[in-house]
Amino acid sequence: ALAASSAAPSPAGVSEEGAVWLVLSSYSFPEGCACVANAPIAAAFRSLEKFEVSVQCDDDASEERHFNSEALLYSRAAAVAAGVPFPLSQWMPLGKSGFIARAAASLPFFGPFRALQAYQILSSGSCEALAKFESGRPPTGSDNALRLKNEAGRSMGSAPEKRQLGKVFGLGAKTAIDLVEAAGRFDGLTPVRSVPSLLQSPQHLAKLGGDKRAGSLLASLRHFDELQEPVSEAEALEMRRHVLSVVRSHHSARAGERRDCPPPPAGGGPCRCCWHADFMGGSRTRGRAGHDVDLLLWHATEPNSWGEGEEACVLLPLLRELLLPAGGATGPGLLPKEEARLQLVRRPHAEKQRRDADGARAYLPR
Repeated sequence: ALAASSAAPSPAGVSEEGAVWLVLSSYSFPEGCACVANAPIAAAFRSLEKFEVSVQCDDDASEERHFNSEALLYSRAAAVAAGVPFPLSQWMPLGKSGFIARAAASLPFFGPFRALQAYQILSSGSCEALAKFESGRPPTGSDNALRLKNEAGRSMGSAPEKRQLGKVFGLGAKTAIDLVEAAGRFDGLTPVRSVPSLLQSPQHLAKLGGDKRAGSLLASLRHFDELQEPVSEAEALEMRRHVLSVVRSHHSARAGERRDCPPPPAGGGPCRCCWHADFMGGSRTRGRAGHDVDLLLWHATEPNSWGEGEEACVLLPLLRELLLPAGGATGPGLLPKEEARLQLVRRPHAEKQRRDADGARAYLPR
């Protein structure tokens, strides 16, 4: 019933469970949508979600523990637009009020206001909230009131500047907001509104960690434009191949025998004796390249950490081998240690292993 074609009449309504299934089963489409005609709506809602995070901050980084419900609502609406298998434009002949009524009644997480925005996107390619965010102005809410500040008192303006600075690796939305608003640790300093301005401000860089983070932060700023470029499919495949070759080489040395099975035949499952690397993340599930590559390393039975020393761990030896030596050596690998920023849990590896009463690791099969 959910696999309706673009020519078929839409279902009267899609349950929340049905919407979840549509999203999970449709996100591998090349345009990220079960129906390509809905791609502009999904893309606009994803952009609105990112703007909301840029101006309000995300939940984890919010000192006031303010819940960013607007970003969540846009994320849900984007998922529904991506998962619906029929074009929402088929309701356009109903007129503005008819479209809003049909969309609000038929689609989960689509109230009248979200339906109005979808109608505006189909009519003009954008909606009022997105146009205001893109121009740096505060948006208008569903109650038709101007949203000058959020519940935590943060300004809803200057969204493009906050979004750009929030993309710098190692900063995040909260720091970007404080830079633009000259708030928090930057109180009394000149507001920063762009990556080049931040790169040229020793006072702000000092507030961001000084010498302790100078290498990684400066590398993030200097290579900002490059880091925003999409990673090609060929580059992503080479990254995965290189990482997997290092992990399997280490595994073979530990096991005392070669652990590097060839890919399974079509329709076959992965072997249980080797480590594997799979692409993860939103860009992969939307079927297009992102600006980075997320890899999941996994093994059917072996733990990723099993002792006290660094050598008794999968990730630390991997990162050590991937790090390029200082001086700019070429070849696949990470930035030199002086410029890289590695985030690892700094605890003895044995403490990370939850164990049953009998001493066995609880997550391993019996």
